[in-house]
Amino acid sequence: MILRLFCPKSLQTVNNGSFMRFISSSGIQGKRSAPENQIDNDRNTDWKTIYKMPVIRLFSVANRIKIYQGALTALFSPLSYALEASSQLPEGTFFVTITLGVTGFLSLTLFSALAKNVVGFIYLNTAEDRLKLAYVGFLGERREAEYPVKDVIGADELPPSKYKYYYPLAFRNTKTKFMVFHKGGSIENSEKFSSIFGEDLV
Repeated sequence: MILRLFCPKSLQTVNNGSFMRFISSSGIQGKRSAPENQIDNDRNTDWKTIYKMPVIRLFSVANRIKIYQGALTALFSPLSYALEASSQLPEGTFFVTITLGVTGFLSLTLFSALAKNVVGFIYLNTAEDRLKLAYVGFLGERREAEYPVKDVIGADELPPSKYKYYYPLAFRNTKTKFMVFHKGGSIENSEKFSSIFGEDLV
């Protein structure tokens, strides 16, 4: 059930232990988003980890569970109906099976919609002008996106209530928003992190 993720050599040199544990333990399959301004310069750039969230694998697993939930519901619903119709199961078994299955699937789907784009790692290049985000997608897959540092909307531009529990990371050149749990995450480089995202988040 665990999928192997191809890891570029440049990322293997950056916080190799933590990164490899993240991609191997979580089963997140690598996929890159492709913003219009993205420059694929991995071969010529070293990336340093400035933030990581150790529990990111839990979000990945939670987002993937709905797939198995839906498959089991589709499998057991007709089976329970057939067994109930042949009087091998008590009356009402089919109703209970399909109700629990559909309710569970919808609940997990709602959670995935809320938990997608949770950031597990933030990398800063050596020139300190670009960020690389590793985050969880809707299906629990690992995705990556790269943005210029100058496009970050810092915490000082948001009302304090907006980042009480998490920081809604956004960029000026895209409508996509990410969730950075700065309270539960591990800031690897406080100086760089605060200079980019704001002092209030450290």
